[in-house]
Amino acid sequence: MKDTRLDSLARKVVADFGLPGHVRPRFECVLDEDNPQFAKILVEVEEESVFGFGVDQGASDAKIMVQIAEGLQDNLPELHATWGVALPECPRHTHPMYPQEKGNDAWWVCPEDGRRVKLMGDSNA
Repeated sequence: MKDTRLDSLARKVVADFGLPGHVRPRFECVLDEDNPQFAKILVEVEEESVFGFGVDQGASDAKIMVQIAEGLQDNLPELHATWGVALPECPRHTHPMYPQEKGNDAWWVCPEDGRRVKLMGDSNA
């Protein structure tokens, strides 16, 4: 069973990563029929690697976006195509930003100074 809400949130988060043009992740969001609160996000990158991670599908959109970002950050840097790339890169430094939930929003935050850099999923920022 697929979940369009998770699919939409995952696409917003992936867009923030600014992946190189040749890296186009394909992902599938699948609800766990035994535990409807839990969903699996399966990611395939250029047939090189398939990985997955879970999210609490009963959580707020902001919390789910943070969970998706953490899952991607845990796995994408290990792939050949993105080895050693800061994802997503902090615009003021060379390190990756980290995801953080603040109220009803999910933010990309600079780990050096704790400053909120970009609202997650906001393509206009």
